[in-house]
Amino acid sequence: MISTIIKFIEVSIYILLGIILARFISNLLDRTFKKIDLDETLALEFDMGGRISSYLKYTVRILIYFTTLLLIFNRMNISTTVLEKVVIIFFVTVFILIILSFRNILPNISSGIKLRLYKKINKNDKIKIERITGEVIDIGFLETKILSNSEIIYIPNKLISKSIKG
Repeated sequence: MISTIIKFIEVSIYILLGIILARFISNLLDRTFKKIDLDETLALEFDMGGRISSYLKYTVRILIYFTTLLLIFNRMNISTTVLEKVVIIFFVTVFILIILSFRNILPNISSGIKLRLYKKINKNDKIKIERITGEVIDIGFLETKILSNSEIIYIPNKLISKSIKG
């Protein structure tokens, strides 16, 4: 009887600590992501809309909850094999989704490296890409900044590489 009460108190403490830890780390990530403007940076650099920081924050929170659940099951001598497999499947799925979201980024990075390495275009060059004519301001790894009619335009490096002959 006493051992059951002690286990119940232990499990309650694990649950409480898991919730507190998940919320603390989630709030810490939220403040950090806001400080570095993660959503805006990803939106500009990788053409990724939405609140990526929220997804990351909640993924970490879920990971902490699952870890807490595993600790509780382990402490109560309950088999965790099924739960471990569910966690693995969850994170493999998240990993695949992350890889799929980067499918447009890698060609732009490779084109940006080629543009810089082979100096196909340089700063202050006048270029015409499709219907846009302007002066190259900066060549980044993902996109090139062009000044066209007093307006700054960002063009993906992949598009520039395709348009430049030689």
